Amino acid sequence: MGIAAIKVRSDSQLVVLQVREEYEAKEDVMNKYLANVREAIALFDTFEIERLPKSQNKRADALLKLASSSFAHLSKEVLVEVVKHKSIDQVQVLAIDSPASWMTPFMEFLSSGAFPNNKIETRRLQLRVAKYAYAGGTLYRRSYLSPGLKCVTPEKGDYVLREIHESLCAAHVGSRVLAKKCLFLGYY
Repeated sequence: MGIAAIKVRSDSQLVVLQVREEYEAKEDVMNKYLANVREAIALFDTFEIERLPKSQNKRADALLKLASSSFAHLSKEVLVEVVKHKSIDQVQVLAIDSPASWMTPFMEFLSSGAFPNNKIETRRLQLRVAKYAYAGGTLYRRSYLSPGLKCVTPEKGDYVLREIHESLCAAHVGSRVLAKKCLFLGYY
């Protein structure tokens, strides 16, 4: 279902009164922010905003101090995002996960026997697919040294390479040794 009611507290009298429409926003930038706030307010059944004195807003003050301080002394565990562009000027884009990859023709052929329309591509696929096996929704490349190497998408492959190179194994090695380690770990 979701959240139906929300209560907002702010220590900025200007912002509170502009949202309540008791004050008028004169700048274009502030009008854009207010338009975004009104769109968000429409999503709730009940919306309430109140002004909170600065002395009672310690959590927000702590976040403000963190945001305005120097980041040189912070350890790697503290995650800070510095926003360089106004959120009202950004174009919203929905990411679409495309399941198509280099493995798609192999998986389609092995699971349903679907051939490409082109005769040359069909023959090429028939020759190459002999090295692969498809089980449980996962494509494996047959190997002489191990039972089967799990095939991964380029995105997943990038993640695996970074994990082996930097964090998991922490071995800063060359590209050939890194590729060999991935094969020994069962990835193709």
